[in-house]
Amino acid sequence: MKTNLHKINEHWDEVLKKASYAQINMPNSNKTENKKALDICCGNGDLLLRLYEEGYMVYGVDFSEHGIKSARDKVKDATLYKVDMNDIDSFVKRVNECFDLIVLQNSLAFLDNKTRLCKAVTNKLNPGGMFIIDNPVLIDGVGVPALSITKKEMEDIESAFK
Repeated sequence: MKTNLHKINEHWDEVLKKASYAQINMPNSNKTENKKALDICCGNGDLLLRLYEEGYMVYGVDFSEHGIKSARDKVKDATLYKVDMNDIDSFVKRVNECFDLIVLQNSLAFLDNKTRLCKAVTNKLNPGGMFIIDNPVLIDGVGVPALSITKKEMEDIESAFK
C-alpha cells in the first residue's frame, strides 16, 4: 500500500517530467570540470542530470527517500543527502562541501525560515559562486499560491544578500 508521501512524490515526478529545465539558463563556463553544483530539494534528479551532463560534480539534497532513490537512478555519481531543508542546522552539519553553483527551484514556498535558509546556503558558496533561486512570486494575488512566495517574503529573502 502506498503512503500519502509516495503518492505526493509520484505526482511531482509526473509534474516535473513535463517541466522544462531549459527555462533556467545555467552559467556558461568553458570549464565546468571540477566545479561543484548543489541542487537543493533535488526531487527526482532531472536538474542534477542536466548539471552532470554539463560537466559539474553534482550534489543533491532532498527530504524524501523516494526522491533520493530517483535521483540516484538518474545520476549514479551524484553525492546525495537525505535532509529536510526545514532543519537548517542539519543541512549545515551534514553538507560539508562548498559549491560553485547552488540551485533552489520551485521549493522555496514549502520551506520555513526562508531568510535564514538563504543565508546558510550562501555560506556554502565558493568565492565567485552563484546561488540561483527559481520560484514563482505571488504578487497581488496573481500566481500559483501552492508554489509561490509572497512579495514580502521575497523582500525578506533579498535582505539576506545585502
